[in-house]
Amino acid sequence: DRPKGVTVVLIGMRGAGKSTLGRLAADLLCADFVDLDEVIREKNDGLSASEIVQRDGWNTFRDLEFQALALTLKNAPQSSVRMLSCGGGILENPSSEDLINTHWPVIF
Repeated sequence: DRPKGVTVVLIGMRGAGKSTLGRLAADLLCADFVDLDEVIREKNDGLSASEIVQRDGWNTFRDLEFQALALTLKNAPQSSVRMLSCGGGILENPSSEDLINTHWPVIF
C-alpha cells in the first residue's frame, strides 16, 4: 500500500530537473503533480515567474511564491499522493524555508 494524503516536496537548484523528475515520479506512482510556478501563474492572470519579477520585482514574486506554497500544502490531498515541484529559489524566502522545514517528505 502506498501512503495516503502525502505531498512530496521537491526542491533544488534552478534547472536541476525538479519538474521533469516530479512528473515522471508522479506517473510511476499514479500520483498527482503540481508545479508551484504553474500555481503562481494561475493565480496571477497567466503571468510567468519572469514576467511577475520584471513587473513587480523579486520581493513581490517571493511573497507570491510563499503564498502559493502555503496554500498548496494546506490543501493537501486527503487520500492520494502528490508531487510538488518548487522553483529553484524557493529557499531564498525565509518564510518559505521555514514552512518547508516543517514539512515531510522533502526531496532535494
